[in-house]
Amino acid sequence: MKNIKWYKFTSIVLILLIIMLGYNACVKDNFNYNKLTINNVEWRPNIAVPVAFAFLNLRDLVQDYDSTELFVEDETGLLYLMYESRVASINAENLINISNQNYTENIPVPNLSSIGNTFSTTANNVQDFVVTNSERIDSIIFKSCNLRVNVLSNYNQNGSIKITFPTIKNNGQTYVINIPLNSSNNTTKDDILDSYHIDLTNGNHSYNKIPYNIELSIDNSSSPVNNSDNIAVNFDFSNIKLAAAFGFLGKSNISIPLDSVVLDMYVNALAGNATAFDPRLNIYIHNSFGMEVQVQINNLAAFSHVTNSAYGLITNSSFLNPFLISGPGLNQIGQSVLSEMYIDKTNSNIQNVMEYLPHYIFYSVDAQTNPNSDLNPNLQSNFVLDTSKINVDMEMIVPLWGRAKYLVLQDTVDFDVSEFFEDLNPIDWVLFRTNITNGFPTEVGIQGYFTDSLYNVVDSLFERQTEFISSGIINSDGKVIQSTLRTTDILYPKNRIQNLEDVKYVLFRGYASTTNNAQENVKIYSNYGIDIQMALQAQFSINQNQADTIY
Repeated sequence: MKNIKWYKFTSIVLILLIIMLGYNACVKDNFNYNKLTINNVEWRPNIAVPVAFAFLNLRDLVQDYDSTELFVEDETGLLYLMYESRVASINAENLINISNQNYTENIPVPNLSSIGNTFSTTANNVQDFVVTNSERIDSIIFKSCNLRVNVLSNYNQNGSIKITFPTIKNNGQTYVINIPLNSSNNTTKDDILDSYHIDLTNGNHSYNKIPYNIELSIDNSSSPVNNSDNIAVNFDFSNIKLAAAFGFLGKSNISIPLDSVVLDMYVNALAGNATAFDPRLNIYIHNSFGMEVQVQINNLAAFSHVTNSAYGLITNSSFLNPFLISGPGLNQIGQSVLSEMYIDKTNSNIQNVMEYLPHYIFYSVDAQTNPNSDLNPNLQSNFVLDTSKINVDMEMIVPLWGRAKYLVLQDTVDFDVSEFFEDLNPIDWVLFRTNITNGFPTEVGIQGYFTDSLYNVVDSLFERQTEFISSGIINSDGKVIQSTLRTTDILYPKNRIQNLEDVKYVLFRGYASTTNNAQENVKIYSNYGIDIQMALQAQFSINQNQADTIY
C-alpha cells in the first residue's frame, strides 16, 4: 500500500465503482422471476466500504522523483538530500598530444679512391623530438606508433642499410631495422613500435632528443660508383599515442565549458521560499596526472524557475579561488590524489541562495597544469599515463532542517474516465471520507483540478479552494512529538460526477509551510510519516439495461 498517492485515490474509487456496478445481490429461492419486468426494475444500492490504507514516509511520497536514492540519514535519523554528479573528466589525450615525427638523413658518397668490390659508410645523428607545448620529455612508452622508413637511392648497386636507434627498446632489446637495397632506387619498410620505450635524454645530457645510427653497405662489383650517387633515408613516426610520458609536460590550459546539475527536489516547485540550515556543496577532485593543476572557478551559480533569476554562490572573499590541486609523485604512479573543496555558509552565500528554490546549479571551470613551473625551470618530475584522469565530482547536501513558507508543488497525471466505464448516469452520488494523521512538521494544503484534453479545468477535487492538514506538534528542538488528525468528507453529487466525463488529466497542486507559518526551524526524520485511511459511500440507480452498458 505504500505506493498510494493522492492522485491514485480517484482511480481506486473508479475501479471500485466498476466492481459495484457488476454486483449480484443474493435473492431468495422462491422469488418468481416470471413476474419480473427487467426494464421497469431499478436497483438503488448504497454501499460504504474502505478503499485505501497507507502509511507513507518521505521516501514513499517522493519515490517517483527519487530513483537515484537522494535521501540519506545520519545516526539520529535526520534526513539529508544528497545530489552527486561527475561534472568533468579530463583524460590524457586532452592534456598532452605528440605530433608525428619526420626526419631525413642524406648519406654521403664514400671516398671513391678507396673502394673495392664492396664499400660501407656510416651516418650518426641526433634529431629533435618535436613537441607542441614546450614539453621537456625524458622518456616515452608508446601505446601505439607506426614507423615507415623510405630509402631513395640513385645507386645502381645492390646492398643493405642497417638502422639502429640505441635509445628505442622493447623488453631491453635495442631497436634495429635492416633494409635490403636493389637497383630499383626506392625501398620502403613499415614497422609497428607499440609498447616500445624511448629514452629522449641522449645519455642523460638533455631531453627531446632521438639519436640513430645508419650503416650502408654497397656491392660495387656490378657497376662503378659515381660522385653524383646519393642515398636519402626518411623516417616517419605516425599514429603516436602514449602509454606513458615522463619529464616536464608543459603548461597546458584546460577549459570545462558551462554545464549544470539538476536539483530534483525543486523541479516541480512553482512558488514559495525555504530556508535550509547549513546546506553544503562539496567538490572532490581526483588527480592521477603526475603534476600540479591550478583550478579557477569562473561561474558557480544557481538558477530558480520560481524567480526566473540566477544567483551567484561565491561572493565571499574567504573562498579560495583559484586553488591548487596536487598530483601523485613518481613513487605513486598509477594512484590518484584527492583534493577537496567545501562551499558552505561560512565562505559563500549558499544558504541565502537555497531560499529561492533553485532548480539547478551551473558552473564553468578553467584549469592550468604546472602553474608554478616558471619558478622552477628545472622541473622534470611530471608523468602521465594513458589511464591518467582528472575527475571532478560535485556533491550537494541539503539537510532537511529549516523552514519553508508557501512552497507550491505541481504535477499532472493522466486520468481518462472512459477507460473505466462508458456511462456515469447510474451514479447518484459518491462520498469520500479521509482520515489523515500527519506526523510531519509541515502544514499541507492540497487541491486537484480535473481538466479536459486542452487542460481546461472542468472541476476540482475539493469545492473549497484548498484542503489543509495541520502539521504535527514539535518541541523546542524542531522535532515532532505528536501527530495531528484531520477528517474530511468530500461529496460528489450527480452533477459533479457528470463533469468528469470529458476529463483527461488531473493537475495536482500542493501547498506546504512548516509549523507555525514557517516561524520555527523544524527537522525531518526518517520515521516521520502520514497515515492515510480512506473510505467511500456511493448511491446508485441502475436497471438491467444500464448494467449491460455502463462497463
